[in-house]
Formats: sequence, C-alpha cells, structure tokens
Amino acid sequence: MKKPRWVIDKEQSKRAAAAETVWLFGLHAVRDALENPAREKLQLIVTRNAADKLEQAIAASGVAPEIVDLEVLQALRRLVHREDIAGQRAEAA
Repeated sequence: MKKPRWVIDKEQSKRAAAAETVWLFGLHAVRDALENPAREKLQLIVTRNAADKLEQAIAASGVAPEIVDLEVLQALRRLVHREDIAGQRAEAA
C-alpha cells in the first residue's frame, strides 16, 4: 500500500527543515553566531560555565539560554554528529 501524498509531503518537509538546521558547538562559534544579527537563532543550550563565559553575547542576542549539565550537552553532541553522518549538518569548533 502506498503512503498518502500528505504523509509523503510531511516527511519531506520535516527532512528539508532538519537539513537547514545547523548546531554549533564551542565557545567561539557560538559567540560569533550570537553576535551575528543576520543569523536566525532557534535555541541556545549551554552549560552554566559556558553561560557565564558568553554572558555578554547571550544578553545582546536576546535568546534565553537553556542551562544543562555537561553530560546532557555531550549526549546532544553525540546525537547531532550521528545525524550529521545521516545527512544532517553540524558545525563543531
């Protein structure tokens, strides 16, 4: 049985949106992105230490950071890099 067209469209749309998303890791890359007014910022996930170091850039960006433990961020990074292998994009510094 073939998938309905709306299911195919939904799957393609989800893949296209994911392909446009770039995850940045590393203080310098994240700071540069936060300070770039042309970059669309969807979410900011940082450790308390990174939030302290990026305090000025975060304040200027207007993005509310989500503070997580280092282990959570490391797990996210592993996940993002697995997706990168599957055709997603990730930038790591």
